Amino acid sequence: MMWLDRSDFTKKRYRVGMEGYVSDNFGILFDYTRTNSVIKNITKPSVMDSRIATFPDDKRTAENYFLKGVWNVSDRVTLRPSFLYALQRNKTSIEYNLGSDMDLRLGGYVVSLEADTDLDYAFLEQSLSFSKYTTSRYFDDKDGLYSYRKSNIKNWGNYNFRGVTYSYQGGLNDIRENQKNLNYKFDAKLNEFKTFEILHTIKSGFEFALQRGSYETLSPYSNYSDAMPLPAGYICSPGDKTCVNDDSFGGRGQFLSTRTYYGDVKNTLNLHKTALYIEDEMRLDRLKIRPGIRVEKDSFNNDVNFAPRFTGEYEFVDRNFLGLGLNRYYGRNFFAYKIFNDMQAHYKIYKRNSPDQPFTLDETDKNNRVSTYLKTPYDDEFSLFYRGDIQNARLNLKYVKRKSKNEVVGMSRSKVGLPAISELTDEYYVYMNKGRSKTDIVTFNIQNIEPLFVLGTKNDFEFSITYMDKKKNFASYTDIDIDDPVVYEGNIIKKGDLPVITFYTPVVARFGHNVNFSSLNISNFITYNGKTNTLISSYDRMLGMRRYSKFKLPSYVTWDMKIGFERKIAKDLRFFTNLTINNVLNKKYAVEAGTYDNNIYYDYDIGRNFWLEGGLRW
Repeated sequence: MMWLDRSDFTKKRYRVGMEGYVSDNFGILFDYTRTNSVIKNITKPSVMDSRIATFPDDKRTAENYFLKGVWNVSDRVTLRPSFLYALQRNKTSIEYNLGSDMDLRLGGYVVSLEADTDLDYAFLEQSLSFSKYTTSRYFDDKDGLYSYRKSNIKNWGNYNFRGVTYSYQGGLNDIRENQKNLNYKFDAKLNEFKTFEILHTIKSGFEFALQRGSYETLSPYSNYSDAMPLPAGYICSPGDKTCVNDDSFGGRGQFLSTRTYYGDVKNTLNLHKTALYIEDEMRLDRLKIRPGIRVEKDSFNNDVNFAPRFTGEYEFVDRNFLGLGLNRYYGRNFFAYKIFNDMQAHYKIYKRNSPDQPFTLDETDKNNRVSTYLKTPYDDEFSLFYRGDIQNARLNLKYVKRKSKNEVVGMSRSKVGLPAISELTDEYYVYMNKGRSKTDIVTFNIQNIEPLFVLGTKNDFEFSITYMDKKKNFASYTDIDIDDPVVYEGNIIKKGDLPVITFYTPVVARFGHNVNFSSLNISNFITYNGKTNTLISSYDRMLGMRRYSKFKLPSYVTWDMKIGFERKIAKDLRFFTNLTINNVLNKKYAVEAGTYDNNIYYDYDIGRNFWLEGGLRW
């Protein structure tokens, strides 16, 4: 059972935009948007006494400024400068964490210049951009974080660890993250030429990226944890947050026996990356093939990664093609791993055995994460496809088999046979290339090419269906000990062999219909989401491991609608309005499930909601 209802929200969006040419060869576009949102956190009194705990509403404000110019310097040269500034501020709190009110601020800017040059023998594209992005958080409560056992007094807890539910109170430390990026990209497309009846179109390019980031804590904080029973008859001192007279531990009450103090952290990192690519699109009659290769290198591990690319297709009937692809794609760089690697090194642990004792130093400044040499993760992808036009129907059928290798996961040092190190915690974790996944995807899409006229209206239809089968031996890069034993459906397996559930719906089908009545346009979208699995977990005290069971979430169908109207009201002045209705039938459908106090609860997607937009165009 959940006691926080966040389904009641309001969102207002304002937009002003203009575009046009100010001279024969220079045009400009400006757009400004502002969005204000309020998400209500409604406490259910049947579950939690609001006199003890309430959670504030979330308030969010987002602003975006965008300016872009187009300068036709000559018949051969075009420049496109642009500037984007985005800022977001959220007054929010950590879910189910009382007193964790905080101010989130994030945003930054991007300035860029694009240049196109049309030469006699080639078409050149260049872009240079610089961006700066900052994320920060500021907690109202600077007193620290308190981890209580759930009780009649501390009754808002939802976090379950090894069969015990905890209630969190207080804030964390204030932090600020900065990132600067400088990017340059050059592409050249040679004019088509022929050799031995084969037409060639060669494209080649170069990329350079420089990335600088920093992570900094702006204030230290303490985490009070490890609740223990109070001595019989002990009365807590007034104002002592580490001591609670409640019904925990059989009515004896609780005190927090561990204080973990986190000090100052300031990490900076510079990373640069270069890439080269070349491809040749070759055509002979109805056959077209495009071999290519991309070579990448970054300063993290100085490896040179070769990514071959190949695509081929054959037109077996007019406007009908069969093709295949063999491609390798290298994944993310290791910027995040590197900059956050020693975040946990700046701490001290204090212990006490009774509520009237002072905390005494037990352990200090030891990291629990280390980075070893890491290879860059990559995907090998094989694809088969058909695309073609049959009368007024455009069809696309595609099969993709993707294998991801060398994904980064954490492994405890004892699992990989590493020795204990005095500068690290006893059971430290090492990042390793142990992650892998396999994905099979089949998609089919059909739509009409020309509008269908029915009773004087123009109609467009589209239908698509996607089937996905995915297997993965880890959840995310923060996942650790994928070889740990767990209980699943009554059998002991490795943690990494649990079924994939995150962002994974095996079958999704969509149908869209758009009809135009002169000034009125109506679009309907029907989406079918097939059955999905979720995992229900608990801690088995007898076995000393987590127990998982598969739980099926039912399929559901949603209906969304958009109604648009536009009319000329004066010369070069038009009025428009759009009404969007999501979940028209207001259907209630579960997207996640979990357990609390041995009961299953559901998380539901939002119900019917409306978006109304209106404005003028000139």
